[in-house]
Amino acid sequence: GRIDRAAINARTAELIGRLGVAIDPRRRVADLAPAEAQVVEIAKALSRDLRVLVLDEPTAALTLAEANRLFDIVRGLAAGGVAVIYVTHRLAEIFALCHRVTVLKDGQFVGTRDVAGTTTDRLIQMMVGRDVQIDRAAAHPPGAVVLQASGVASLPMVRDMSLTVRAGEIVCLAGLIGAGRTEFCETVFGARRRSAGTVLIGGTALDAREPGQAVRAGIGMVPEDRKQAGLFLDMSVQDNIGVTVAHDLARGLLASDARAAALALRFIAELKIATPSPRQVVGNLSGGNQQKVLIAKWLAMKPRLLIVDEPTRGVDVGARAEIYRLLRNLAADGVALLVVSSDLPEVLT
Repeated sequence: GRIDRAAINARTAELIGRLGVAIDPRRRVADLAPAEAQVVEIAKALSRDLRVLVLDEPTAALTLAEANRLFDIVRGLAAGGVAVIYVTHRLAEIFALCHRVTVLKDGQFVGTRDVAGTTTDRLIQMMVGRDVQIDRAAAHPPGAVVLQASGVASLPMVRDMSLTVRAGEIVCLAGLIGAGRTEFCETVFGARRRSAGTVLIGGTALDAREPGQAVRAGIGMVPEDRKQAGLFLDMSVQDNIGVTVAHDLARGLLASDARAAALALRFIAELKIATPSPRQVVGNLSGGNQQKVLIAKWLAMKPRLLIVDEPTRGVDVGARAEIYRLLRNLAADGVALLVVSSDLPEVLT
């Protein structure tokens, strides 16, 4: 007649442990990082006797090691007779895990192939409708130091962190979940309290105690979780793009709809945002197009330093290539870029 909390916590710890992650079963999900919440969601699915398991982008917020543990579990379930439908934009996962692959484009069936009888290039053509080439970044000499962080701490996650980012340079932060990458970026951006160390922007000390101060210093930040921390999902593309420069778009004390529309249309064209109009509600766009709107929002303010946390999380291969192109173009224009990524091939690219 009562809930056995001890047994629930023990079972939860066991299920999460199968994914190779240590999360206290008593923690609130609302307090977890997106990657940790993803692990909990997967463990929840594994807690039942399954006949069919549907996994929709299960590794979007997982590291390579965590994804490999998940693959082992999925293979074991399939070997035990469970039917698995696996939705992913990461083509390498298809070849590592799946027997057959079905491609959809714009809500329409394109085709089904045996994985053993197809190639990555063929799947990309089916997904995008054209060839997509992702090249490595071209080397070019960086400019002056824009961000210089020395001995930065934000306990308990960040301790004695130092790095520099120069104009025209893309610096990547790689590491496992819980390594403190996002927390360091949030500290620089003023979204997390700094307990030690110094941050210089263009040689001038910055003690950002809230994000507004960082924005005024020329820093933009594309967060890891675009839905929770980056976008106003019930507002239009136009309003989301213009929010960081609302004061520049105003005529006197009133907002200028014409100026906001012109700004949105420019970024829709430049970033190839697929939307029927600037007034489309952002929540109705695909993940890749939401990510482009989020990036456009910060580009509108012409940042000196742009922090981008997991730039291609949950986007398809076509949008991924376009985001890479965009980041490289920003670097070529002299913007300093600090990029967080759990995808090691992405870091190397």
